[in-house]
Amino acid sequence: MIKSTAARDTLDPSDILATIFDSQTGSPAFTQSWVTGTASLAAYAGQTVTFRAVAVNDQSCLPVWIDDLTLSGSTAGSGGDRAGYCSAAGDTNPFTGEAYAAGTFLDLLYGQPSTDPHWANATLANYVVGRGITCDPPPAGYILSGARGPYPNWIPQP
Repeated sequence: MIKSTAARDTLDPSDILATIFDSQTGSPAFTQSWVTGTASLAAYAGQTVTFRAVAVNDQSCLPVWIDDLTLSGSTAGSGGDRAGYCSAAGDTNPFTGEAYAAGTFLDLLYGQPSTDPHWANATLANYVVGRGITCDPPPAGYILSGARGPYPNWIPQP
């Protein structure tokens, strides 16, 4: 997690509030199973923080998936249900004014793009079977099959 006022690509230790998972140089190849991570946000009550996932690899493919991200506590989710959205041209960080790159995954209140000009162009993310909720386009050979919750549901073509 990083300070909400920090640049999204910051590596400045003073901007980083918590690291939930970190694989270091020399760690075994990524053949491991899912890793569950948790972090307490109690120290940041009343503040806005940004959740950021960073993946770096200089050897081969590094698949990184984030699944079942949950916030809990007395103030988490206050104001309604949350949903994954994908940013589009014109969407900006309400705290810094920085423009988001198209296709950036956003965790917003469900329906927030229709009421908040910072996210006016954002669209619901896709649910892709075997990959989860994503802003990536569905892979070749997948077809749209209704909805899974609020998300367009993409399944492998039979």
